[in-house]
Amino acid sequence: MDMPLPSICLAGRRILVVDDDPVCRDLTAGILRDAGAAVELANDGRSAVLAVAAGAPDLVVTDLDMPGVDGLAAAGIVRWDLGLADLPIIAVSAGLPSPADLLATGVNACLGKPVSESDLLAATANCLEPGLATPFGSVPAGGGADFDAKNAQERMGGRKELLRRMVGVFTREHGDTGRRLDTALAGGELAGARRICHALRGTGASLGARRLQSAAAACEEILAVGRQPDAALVTELHRALATALAAMAAWSAAAPASS
Repeated sequence: MDMPLPSICLAGRRILVVDDDPVCRDLTAGILRDAGAAVELANDGRSAVLAVAAGAPDLVVTDLDMPGVDGLAAAGIVRWDLGLADLPIIAVSAGLPSPADLLATGVNACLGKPVSESDLLAATANCLEPGLATPFGSVPAGGGADFDAKNAQERMGGRKELLRRMVGVFTREHGDTGRRLDTALAGGELAGARRICHALRGTGASLGARRLQSAAAACEEILAVGRQPDAALVTELHRALATALAAMAAWSAAAPASS
């Protein structure tokens, strides 16, 4: 049985959402906006620090693994360089760092991707009520389905139109990702290839494309240690991406538009 969504009204709250992946960023922002928050967006740690320096929000929700200044580094700058020791920060990531790293940067709570609406709102409510934040909670990822629309829609509070929008963003952003990955690998650009796999891993998790999530994670872990993934792994990633896109297209065509 699904847990009921937390009853939370974020009207009057300013929240900064930071993520380099547009699907994950828009999904998080949509959940918080639906709860009444005024949401600002940043696509990397540097932009997040500049946004906070220009005017501190009530809460920051940030991905951890981003190019340039990552989420942990940005949190540390906000905490210790800008002196905002009381600003609540929620970290979200497909791969969770150690509790020691989170403590060192003052992160209040940590959620693993895919993040459900109920978990995000619960963490937000805790962090906005001093003394109630529960640190280091995580949501486990799983793997197998090409596109589990039912599971993804449930995590979005049953909002079919929100899922439809996120599927549209995914299709636009990742239609040529296979080609870009092959180009990066052929050119020995392992850091760039890892970024592509990381984006597919997080987005796949958020949209219920667990086969894609698993294949991208396998490639990302090899690239992270400076090695090229073997041909079989890359082929599986291509297939997982293709089947996820096909399954999403079929779902979009068959599912009637409704809120």
